[in-house]
Amino acid sequence: MGPESRVLVTAHNMLQLGNDFREYDESLEPLYDITSLHIAAEKTVEEYAAEGKDYGANRVVKTMMRLSALVTGTKREPEYKWYFSWRQCLNAALPLGAYGASDTHSANGIGWIVAGLWVKEKSRKAIFDTMFRHHSFALDNRLRVIDIWVTHPISGGTGKDLPVVRMDIRFWLNEHFMGAKCRIDSPPTARMYAFSNDPEDPVREIVFVKDGKEVYSIPGTGNNTVEIVWEDKDWKPGRHYYYGRVELASGNLGYSSPVFVNY
Repeated sequence: MGPESRVLVTAHNMLQLGNDFREYDESLEPLYDITSLHIAAEKTVEEYAAEGKDYGANRVVKTMMRLSALVTGTKREPEYKWYFSWRQCLNAALPLGAYGASDTHSANGIGWIVAGLWVKEKSRKAIFDTMFRHHSFALDNRLRVIDIWVTHPISGGTGKDLPVVRMDIRFWLNEHFMGAKCRIDSPPTARMYAFSNDPEDPVREIVFVKDGKEVYSIPGTGNNTVEIVWEDKDWKPGRHYYYGRVELASGNLGYSSPVFVNY
């Protein structure tokens, strides 16, 4: 096998059924599917419900989660490292970058939920390098399986034209670009740039997350381009992670990969 024959998998959290991370290998699994046509998996279903949000808590999700609990049984105990959300993984010090996939199982490229990569060139090597460096972001346009089923030929699809969300997301901690592992010995400054390709769907809010907690947020100004800066004045030495989340006026979401501090 040559240098172009690398293998990469992403942690696929379908319907938030969770994954067993006891055998986690960063050299094979650098990214996490935060978004899919099933659910948004930044947080758990229970956390979203407590916030009054429905980022996937529909009948299909609830049924699948009940069935999964019956099948997995005791494997959901803590010693199995069974995690149900991206934040749970990050809180357990797993350096997983942001990724998104429609999960349509379609070979024809149909998909409405996507990921973005910052690559130096359009080549297989550059794309793989970027994914292993976590220079990625995930987008969620709030469409779910129930919404897109009408487009499937088996269901007598109508060819309904559903939108695909496009964003430009960039996040830095000091000079470190999202996905980086770095050492920091003093209070850092986070900076985020977000752009929505639809002027009629401007940025509603940007949120900074540190160690699983939403530590700073700022509303948009009605524009589809926003750039903000925030200094972590409560910083203390230790291991930390920081990332940014974008919410558009439509409710569509975007997530940067974290910067991993002192990993």
